[in-house]
Amino acid sequence: MDTNVCIVTGPIGSGKTYVCEMLKNYGFRVLNLDVISNELLNSQEGLNFLSKNFPNVLSNNTIQRKLLAEEVFTD
Repeated sequence: MDTNVCIVTGPIGSGKTYVCEMLKNYGFRVLNLDVISNELLNSQEGLNFLSKNFPNVLSNNTIQRKLLAEEVFTD
C-alpha cells in the first residue's frame, strides 16, 4: 500500500499548526514533532541527557530553549 506524506515546515508564526489542523479536519493523520520533542526533552531521561551534555541550558530543571538552540545550532 502506497502512503503519501506531506511535511509542513516554516518559521515560528507561519501557520504550521493551522495547516495541520486543517489537514486533520480532512482526515489526514498528523505527527507533530514539536509535541514529541517537548515530551522527550521534558522526560527524566531527556533532562538527564541535557544535564550531562548541556548543563548550562537547565535552570531548576527547566529547559532554557533559547540557550539550547544556541548550543545545538552553532558550530
